[in-house]
Amino acid sequence: MPFLFKKNKLRAKNKEIALDEILLDSKNSPGFDKEMFEGRMEFPLSRSALKIIAYFFFAALLVLFLKTFVLEIARGSYYKEKANNNSLKFVFSPPIRGGIYDRNGAFLVWNELYSFKNATTVNPVLIELDGETDTNFLRKYDSNAGLSNILGFLGIDNNVKKEIDLSIRQTGFKTGKDGLEKYYNKALSGKPGVKIIEVDSLGNLVSHNAREQGEAGEKINLTVDAKVNSKLYELMKDTAKERGFQGGAAVIMDIKTGEILALTTVPQYDSAVLSFGLEKSLIQGYLKNEQNPFLNRVVAGMYAPGSIIKPLIALAALNEGIISPKKVVLTYGSVSVPNPYKQGEYTVFKDWKNHGEVDMYKALAVSSDAYFYTIGGGNGGIRGLGIDRIKKYAEMFGFNKKTGIDLFGEVEGVIPDPVLHEKLNPENPVWRIGDTYHAAIGQGNFQVTPIEMAVYASTLANKGIILTPRLIKDKKFYGTPSTIEKVKIPEEYFDVVQRGMRMAVEEGTAHGMADLTIEVAGKTGTAEIGKKYVNSWFIGFWPYQNPRYSITVVLERGSPDNLIGGVYVARQLLGWMQYNTPEYMK
Repeated sequence: MPFLFKKNKLRAKNKEIALDEILLDSKNSPGFDKEMFEGRMEFPLSRSALKIIAYFFFAALLVLFLKTFVLEIARGSYYKEKANNNSLKFVFSPPIRGGIYDRNGAFLVWNELYSFKNATTVNPVLIELDGETDTNFLRKYDSNAGLSNILGFLGIDNNVKKEIDLSIRQTGFKTGKDGLEKYYNKALSGKPGVKIIEVDSLGNLVSHNAREQGEAGEKINLTVDAKVNSKLYELMKDTAKERGFQGGAAVIMDIKTGEILALTTVPQYDSAVLSFGLEKSLIQGYLKNEQNPFLNRVVAGMYAPGSIIKPLIALAALNEGIISPKKVVLTYGSVSVPNPYKQGEYTVFKDWKNHGEVDMYKALAVSSDAYFYTIGGGNGGIRGLGIDRIKKYAEMFGFNKKTGIDLFGEVEGVIPDPVLHEKLNPENPVWRIGDTYHAAIGQGNFQVTPIEMAVYASTLANKGIILTPRLIKDKKFYGTPSTIEKVKIPEEYFDVVQRGMRMAVEEGTAHGMADLTIEVAGKTGTAEIGKKYVNSWFIGFWPYQNPRYSITVVLERGSPDNLIGGVYVARQLLGWMQYNTPEYMK
């Protein structure tokens, strides 16, 4: 048959049996096992299906190629820069700064948590932490204690690394700029925390991971009693305002340990205003204030000491055998010195009053200038100390040295002598006996700081032991004992001077303190500044029989007609302490 012949011919040509010739149609295979795929016919994919699959893979490869071209060639530099900007950075988080406390544990400086994101005033709202928020600690200060110039303030730390975010650097990485905040900055600062952050090219946070935890700063306990200090500041400020003084400083010191019980200066700035830095008008006011509230007058104020120098001159005269304590000197309200160039003419050095006959005790009590002219420069058969020995004893008491108090900015006092005189007065370089007279009553070129006079008053009270004043109670910060040396003058001479200072309170220039229940010994001083102004001083100690504390007060540049000054402040303070802090009056 033609069909059969054709089929056999095709088989012979292919020499293989086609699949459809081996597998029978499932309909014609009885008893097939479906689970074993018996009786089922599988057909190959059609050519059209294969073409569709091929077109799909070709399109995918084309898209991948075009995307690679765009990323690597067309916009390669853009995406490279963007990738570089997506980087890992080390971020330093500021630690909690250590607090400062007074001797009784009262807060003087502490931290409060605030948001700085939208802060426009000095009173941002207190918030709580809720994970990663724009928050930080704000430094807070006791505004009533009168300690701003001592505590200091904070400012931006310009030494922190530049990669630290500006907002963090402004609010967190601050350093002490003045006072104890600066002096003990390392201890107070603590250790910053470190974390790794990933940010994108726009500065957005992608991820973060803590690397090292920070450590809080150490707390510091002061020797200062905040209540006493606050009252002293209030009295200083009010007296200066009411009596026309331009400023002043005051110190109370433990004469056995060197601890500072109170220390203040007037005027002063507000530590919180400077640390927060937003009240620009107040800050500008501080900067333009002619009375200079940034000057810590306790350590950097320079003043002529006036008559508070007289106990030192008395000790020097006793130790040098110039005069005995009970030797009477007849004073006439002045000392006249013959003019060496004009015969018959005299230069007259006036006393503030004619005191008549005085011995050393009374001379200290009434502050006789004529008596100290005599034992200082010589007169009426008494040869006097002379300027060289005056300078020698002033140096023995540390008048030309820093006391070593734990504050920056302390300056040294100035002791007059012929060399300095010639330098300051080139038109009149010769040192004359009148210059020695002026030095003997604390005038001329004598310049001292209140902290020097606080140490001096303590040395008079403890009979010659010079102490290093300190504001910190924690021994780990100062380590060594505070005694510097002992003045080599017999203690019986100190007894003479102490008795004369007690008489000043009982019947002399410090009589305003006589009504106190505690026995105080003291010495007043009125140092002239030209003919227009005076500085009003008081130094003293208590209790007289067994001294424990000394007090030093100076009010600067007041009217010479005013009779209210250093003694008044000291009297008011000790009167207040008798009832409010009796523990210091024993």
